[in-house]
Amino acid sequence: MLRQLRIKDFAIIDEVQLNLGEGFNVITGETGAGKSIIIGALDLLLGARAHADLIRAEREEAVLEAQFDTRGIAQAAPASSNGTALTIRRKITREGRGKVTFNEDGATLGQLEDLGRRLVGIYGQHEYMDLVLTAKQMAYLDEFGGLEEAAEKLEEERRTVARLYEELRDFDRLEKARRERIDLLSFQVHEIEGARIRPNEDHELESERNILAHAEKIAQALGEADRALYSTDGSVVEQVGRHAESIRTLGEIDPRLTPMAEGLASAKSLIQDAARDISSYLGSMEFDPKRLESVEERLYQLDRLKKKYGPDLDSVLRLAEEGAREIEELSRKETDRGALAKRFEADWEAFAVRAEKFLKERRRFADRLAREVEAGCEEVGLAKARFAVTLTPGWMDQDGKPAKVDDAGKWLVSATPTMTIGYDFSANPGEPLRDLSRIASGGERSRIMLVLKNILSKKKEGATLIFDEVDAGIGGAVAEAVGRKLRELSRRHQILCITHLPQIACFGDAHFLVRKRRAGSRTVTEIVELGREERLEELARMLGGEKISDKARAYAAELLRIAPR
Repeated sequence: MLRQLRIKDFAIIDEVQLNLGEGFNVITGETGAGKSIIIGALDLLLGARAHADLIRAEREEAVLEAQFDTRGIAQAAPASSNGTALTIRRKITREGRGKVTFNEDGATLGQLEDLGRRLVGIYGQHEYMDLVLTAKQMAYLDEFGGLEEAAEKLEEERRTVARLYEELRDFDRLEKARRERIDLLSFQVHEIEGARIRPNEDHELESERNILAHAEKIAQALGEADRALYSTDGSVVEQVGRHAESIRTLGEIDPRLTPMAEGLASAKSLIQDAARDISSYLGSMEFDPKRLESVEERLYQLDRLKKKYGPDLDSVLRLAEEGAREIEELSRKETDRGALAKRFEADWEAFAVRAEKFLKERRRFADRLAREVEAGCEEVGLAKARFAVTLTPGWMDQDGKPAKVDDAGKWLVSATPTMTIGYDFSANPGEPLRDLSRIASGGERSRIMLVLKNILSKKKEGATLIFDEVDAGIGGAVAEAVGRKLRELSRRHQILCITHLPQIACFGDAHFLVRKRRAGSRTVTEIVELGREERLEELARMLGGEKISDKARAYAAELLRIAPR
């Protein structure tokens, strides 16, 4: 049970400490005093998400701490706890660097949330509205039957099967696009590979085309040079040679002429080499108009490929390589599709069998829950009420719509077994059972929810149960019946109840008042435990408002007298 709650720098709370006892603990106070802030702090201590704006203004962090006695709660205390004493502490900072500890040992939010579910159950002021929500109705039934873990596991399997089905559907939806992509890539790769392109081939052909286009001009110029330099009498080679020999002879007379003769001899040798190169080039030249036409055609083919597939031949060749790899990958997906289909069908069949078995188990608990709720209604002022849980089996498709059958009358492989639920209610004798969401008033729903929580609380023996204004929509004798029910519930659980009704508050074993007061320029919230006289005044205030009359005090005293102890 919750022994102590300490809250510091949280919302409008400066620092408060709440020491709780066993049994029925009541919290009252005017609207806006901060009662729900206490529930918010407890919610955070049980793993709820924190926000920086929850920290008190002008403070950098908020600290929340709860001390529990974990005796009687199976597997509630972590290994680090000291026997049955457990202190949970959570720090919230504006920078988002919060910290959770169990008896000073670090813990995660996941561990805190898991532990919190076993230690405390919080039931909010509008939770009776959940009675009209089919998801909540099913959750209550599963909690009653102890089927939550099985339901969670089955839902996880359903999501797995649904994901496989979506993969198959996406695969089939994209099949046409995949085939079109393979066809396009195959055409491109075939066209490029069929062209038998060599790296840098276009540059080589452009150079050759330029030479072939000017072959006649080149041949004429080289022929004239060949004749002038070497091939005719009186050629440049012959003349340079003759002058070199003449000057060499004169060098015997004047040695200064010898270098000149050697220079002319060297020039003759260079001219001879150039002449031989020109002659060789001329000998290899073939002016073939057909070759020029062939080169032009090839360049046109390469230019067309570059315009289609890339700015240059390297890009064209790279596209062909990448396309071939993509074709291989896309073709492999056909095999993947077959494996995926087999896996889906096997998983779906196994899931369908387990789902059918689970739904039968769920149906078995529906009648038992209805009988217990009906019996509990008499204790909260609904003596003649009747209650039923209706379950309708069916099948749904992966979109959550009713499943269709194929031509053979079999469920499509995409369908999964499901079950719809309804809570039916009749408050008066002779009236037929009808959908609770349509005929039950807010007060009736609130009392049915309390009965339901009382039934479900037996599954959480020893846990602290917190009721946040569950008295919405009721009053008078009905409120008194609810108070008695909460009092009965406190025999098995520690109860913490926030209420605005004195007919409920009078049943508390301990009564705490939440109020605001001025502290300098600030407003702070404080919690005080009330003695008998203070408690009588608070009940009178709840009965009569701001101005407390003697009649209100007398009625408050009567409530305290008749409330069982």
